[in-house]
Amino acid sequence: MQNLPPPEIYALEEKYLPWGSVIADVADLVCQWAPHYGRVLDMMCGPGVLLERLAKKRVDLRLHGVDQEPACADYAKKTFGFEIDCADARQWEPKVPDPFDVVVCTAGLHHLPYADQKPFIGKLKSLLKSGTGTLIIADPCILPFRTEKERQTSSAVLGHATLLATIESEPPREILDAVIGILRNDVLGVEYKMSAVIEERMLKKHFRHVISQRIWPNDDPRFHGDYIFLAHD
Repeated sequence: MQNLPPPEIYALEEKYLPWGSVIADVADLVCQWAPHYGRVLDMMCGPGVLLERLAKKRVDLRLHGVDQEPACADYAKKTFGFEIDCADARQWEPKVPDPFDVVVCTAGLHHLPYADQKPFIGKLKSLLKSGTGTLIIADPCILPFRTEKERQTSSAVLGHATLLATIESEPPREILDAVIGILRNDVLGVEYKMSAVIEERMLKKHFRHVISQRIWPNDDPRFHGDYIFLAHD
């Protein structure tokens, strides 16, 4: 992870970025698919915003989070009372070999280098209950690209749309600064956003059933924006 904002800014982004509606929809999906007293793992959980939503919506769920940023783990503990394993999600292994009913990864996949993304999806599947587990991945996706120039252009298109939508919400200056930082990271290749078509294809290498839905924007015919992918066998 590089050039991430402080966890308090990261948590505040949910209120101003279009991404906030994705978090709400993911929480609803987790509650729909998790059985009573189910085990839910939030990989690359950041400051714990999704976990906090889930804890309020389903008090029965057994929640666990993993994030490699110590500042995020500390924030989640101090703000919400969650114990977060501070570790690289690619190498993390549960202390107790008890599979999860639902594994979630929101806005995390694009932080991993392209070569690591497909193996990481395989790792997430290995943490699920065989046959009954559900994986939910939410990620901002750019337009398909073939060259580095196309990747940069696609990143700039998404970043510009996100910035304009955020400005409409009249955010504080530090939120705008964070969104501009995201655009910069994407264009310069510090983050690794992929097209929705490729993400769905990677998931289908590991799961028999994959459903994708674009949450934002609603008025753009091009296939970029914030997506949710639900996968299970």
